[in-house]
Amino acid sequence: MSIGFSSSIEARAYDNIKKGLMPGAAVSVINEKGLIYENCFGVCDIEKRNPIEENSLFRLASMTKPITAVALLICEERGLLSIDDPVCKYLPSLSKMTIGDVDAEGKIISRHEAKGVPTIKNILNHTGGLGQGFAGLNSFNEVFELKDGIRLCDAVPRFNEICLDFEPGTLCGYTTTLGFDCAAHIVEIVSGMDIEDFLKKELFDKLETNGLLYTPSEDDKNRTVTLYDTVGGALIKKDITGCNFEPYPISYKAAGCGMLGSLSGYTAFVSMLLNGGVYNGSRILSEESVKKASTVSVPDNLNRFFPHEKWGLAMRVITDIVPGEQELPVGCYGWSGAYGCHFFIDPKRKLAAVFMKNVANAGGATAPTAREFEADVLKDFYK
Repeated sequence: MSIGFSSSIEARAYDNIKKGLMPGAAVSVINEKGLIYENCFGVCDIEKRNPIEENSLFRLASMTKPITAVALLICEERGLLSIDDPVCKYLPSLSKMTIGDVDAEGKIISRHEAKGVPTIKNILNHTGGLGQGFAGLNSFNEVFELKDGIRLCDAVPRFNEICLDFEPGTLCGYTTTLGFDCAAHIVEIVSGMDIEDFLKKELFDKLETNGLLYTPSEDDKNRTVTLYDTVGGALIKKDITGCNFEPYPISYKAAGCGMLGSLSGYTAFVSMLLNGGVYNGSRILSEESVKKASTVSVPDNLNRFFPHEKWGLAMRVITDIVPGEQELPVGCYGWSGAYGCHFFIDPKRKLAAVFMKNVANAGGATAPTAREFEADVLKDFYK
């Protein structure tokens, strides 16, 4: 279903499909009153030619992270935890961690004891050192075999066996999933619920959507778009059977990268944030918690992931305009996924936009389609 009109978005989408850069995409633009633009382009699968629709499921990859952050904030509002708590308050096995020293090729050559442990906030703003470099990822691969059936509760209590990449709170980088897995398992501990069950009850049902999930049913699998790679100007199907994000099996609910989401489902989530925690008149998250998530929480003296932005909680916050590179207004926040999904929220103008595609080598936050989408929304909806 198409709502509204955007000559820039539509021309760009058809051009990218024609050039073989993507099989299709789904996009939305909303304000505080609801949808002002929605459209779907191309197909879910090139061979089957089934069209992308607003309920087609995409692999969210790192756009899972903001959802995990909201789960933590819901728990904080209920007094179950504080995001300033050290993770070892809930996971005593993580009270002593080591930092891995690596050589030029990323191989761990020695370990030394860390002086502290990350807080939940350190994890959410990528300053915790857990799974943020070669030491963490390589030691994780040495310790764990990612077979189907492995769960967060099997792995996270053993994270003391893997290395931190730096002293918590001293650097700022990016964690693919391990830090967020730790945070999600803390939600499981304090709530007594599996993270997927918690999210369904406390968030997804309240957003009135079946378009956000970890574990796909057969019907969900049928509405999930095919993942492709771009190789030599052609789209080549990439088989990641058993994973929503490679290499983590579906049973391992990777809280930094493992969810599926539809355009309508993720737009509902974004609408809730845009409206200060309220969706369809019902409050899901406090306005204070939304502000906490969307405000820079990393000290100025720590390295930025990119020069024009810093981390809130699981979301980038725009701090500078860079003509020709980053032109969103200062204060916008959101994030991207490695397979091409992207969103941003402009709290001052009460506008938000969501872009969904699934190409394995899309480029994540630096994907050309993400930057192009931002430019097109600015052109057509910022008057």
